[in-house]
Amino acid sequence: MKKIIATALISSVTLMLITGCGGSGPSSHDPSLSENVLYVNIHKNEKLEKAILKAGEASGWTITKFKSNSVIAEKVDGDTTYASTLKFSNGHIEFENAKGTSDGDIDDLRDAIEEACNEETTH
Repeated sequence: MKKIIATALISSVTLMLITGCGGSGPSSHDPSLSENVLYVNIHKNEKLEKAILKAGEASGWTITKFKSNSVIAEKVDGDTTYASTLKFSNGHIEFENAKGTSDGDIDDLRDAIEEACNEETTH
């Protein structure tokens, strides 16, 4: 009887751990998050950072390294400054705190990053 209870307990714990760790990430649970996330085919942070830096230079955005997996993107247009924090990891780039930006303001950076990532994966 003790073996059955122990086996049932171990099975239950294992099932809970597997269920809790499953899924494809936060975007599968929060549809609003996917609007702020760009999915790319680069999964190494160093290559993602390189593509973001290249894209920022090409599209007129100043990119400043902030942490090992995030940068700050800024663009000055006349009297207006646009800024966003970009967190990147494992094939996705999340645009956070897009201050002073609307979708159209940051679209050029998103497009440039997507293009740079495509170029990086073809090389």
